[in-house]
Amino acid sequence: MERNDLLGGDVVVRNLRPSDLEIRLIGSVESFGKEPVAAIAAQEGLAGFVRILPPLPRSEVLREYAEAAVLLSLPQDSHYAIPSKVFEYMRQPCWILAQ
Repeated sequence: MERNDLLGGDVVVRNLRPSDLEIRLIGSVESFGKEPVAAIAAQEGLAGFVRILPPLPRSEVLREYAEAAVLLSLPQDSHYAIPSKVFEYMRQPCWILAQ
């Protein structure tokens, strides 16, 4: 068992392989701040697990949502608005992870 510090939290990795778990990020998500997301994933030991997809047509995004086990809504700049994607997420038969 290996512990990693992922953006401030502890993650326990239990012999998972990229074929067991894939984290798909869709859209203009190549970097977080000024650091490439691929570099962050590599630093955290998750390089093989993270797949970055370009912006997709709405029909393909909805297909990705429908296939997901968990959908993630990252923190936004405003504390007074709910991203519209959260409402799209609520229509899907899976878990939603949001802050």
